[in-house]
Amino acid sequence: MDSMTERRLTIVIPALNEEKGIAHTINAIPREEIEKAGYKTQILVVDNGSRDRTAEMAAREGADVI
Repeated sequence: MDSMTERRLTIVIPALNEEKGIAHTINAIPREEIEKAGYKTQILVVDNGSRDRTAEMAAREGADVI
């Protein structure tokens, strides 16, 4: 692999009013193991109009939220 090539894995999590479970879901992803395998890991939470604190909780756990 070329040293300029970055291997990236994006994990997409759709969410709607998942305030109580989103942190657990994000933290269950074995990021360290994935990164040891040579992948930069991105967790992307797609908030589908939640009316609770789903987006806030996901961001707090290090996810990118759209």
